[in-house]
Amino acid sequence: MGVVSAATVDPPLKAQDSRVTWRCRRSLEEADILTTCVGVFLSEEGQHDSRFGPLPFLPGASTRDSASNLLSLLLLVGLLRPSWCRPAHNVVLCNVLRSAVPHLDQLVKSSGHFHDLSSELLVDLLEDRLESLPVIQTTAAQLHLLKVNESLSLLYVHTRTFKAHVDWLKTVQENVSLATEAAGGASAQLLQLANLIKVSLHQVKEPVPQPMRPPSLPVVSTAFEALRYSVEVSQNLKVFCSWSKRVVRHVQKASRCPRR
Repeated sequence: MGVVSAATVDPPLKAQDSRVTWRCRRSLEEADILTTCVGVFLSEEGQHDSRFGPLPFLPGASTRDSASNLLSLLLLVGLLRPSWCRPAHNVVLCNVLRSAVPHLDQLVKSSGHFHDLSSELLVDLLEDRLESLPVIQTTAAQLHLLKVNESLSLLYVHTRTFKAHVDWLKTVQENVSLATEAAGGASAQLLQLANLIKVSLHQVKEPVPQPMRPPSLPVVSTAFEALRYSVEVSQNLKVFCSWSKRVVRHVQKASRCPRR
């Protein structure tokens, strides 16, 4: 079967998404401490300047002792400051990714009804004859090598490719008087999934891949041949859905989406 390749793309979302904002946790009390520290060290010989308010330490401590303590605190605050800020997640992107999961679940159900064959009969009929179907790289190592925008681009291309094959299968089934409801439902789910991925690509500032040339698919004239192709498309679509869920989780994690 043919391999759909992804073009070289930009760095991951966290390095390129202008929508990522920075959220800081500095409290008013911490800001007051910093102001007091500055006031102490601006005054002569460590003498406290009343313009900056009272020193936030225990009664009985000398001004020089408090100044020394404040110096230590100032250094500590400076070291901790980077940990207060972290990139916030992209709300739109995270919501879209979460919405894609139910469509994938429904796709798995629909693909199981492309035919009514038992598991025993599937072994005899399953063949890799449609070379235009994507080859899905399912290993964890291959998945984690993908960047966020690369993952979404590849997911979009595979989704459009499978939709073209499911539409073709629906036509084949109609021509030989086989049931087409499952294929029709899968086609609608794939279209909605493609639209969601397109929104995700916009969110990470990644161009949507250009429409591909229609795959070259065989002419089918018998119900038996249509059944064989139904089995092949069904099994490959299930693999695609499993891989797609892993891609979605990968992108959610890289995009710091909250778990629900």
